[in-house]
Amino acid sequence: MSDVIDSGDMLDALLNAAEYTKRATAEIEIFRPDAGGARQKTLGFTIHALTEDQYDAARKNNTTYQTSRKFGGLKMAEDMDVPRYNSQLIYLATADADRTKLWDNRAGWEKTSVVNAYDFITKVLKPGEKDQIVRKIDELSGYEGLDEIAKK
Repeated sequence: MSDVIDSGDMLDALLNAAEYTKRATAEIEIFRPDAGGARQKTLGFTIHALTEDQYDAARKNNTTYQTSRKFGGLKMAEDMDVPRYNSQLIYLATADADRTKLWDNRAGWEKTSVVNAYDFITKVLKPGEKDQIVRKIDELSGYEGLDEIAKK
């Protein structure tokens, strides 16, 4: 038995992988205790995979740079605002219809005294919730399980 894959089969496999990435979505449900301590669904929305360019843009948008005299004026990353970065990833990965209803909700911004969607996400979601959502986005985008792939 041969392990050689027909080039047509290989192309089909690659195209199917590309289509999967476009369709990769997950439902996010946030549960919090009510006044009596019972867990109640507080919020639900759909997320999708992000592209490498979206991750890179979010990283650049949330990193401060300093010009280094030591290295001939080269700009070097100084600090990254991780909470805001995570909020931006959540915003970008939220399905358009849900993003409009939730994060772009100006009435919500006013009630929480924020001026943009990223700050609204930070106000509404707990840090652990954001972390779990970002992990799911990473998984949908192919960034989870890379250690296992590399070992094979």
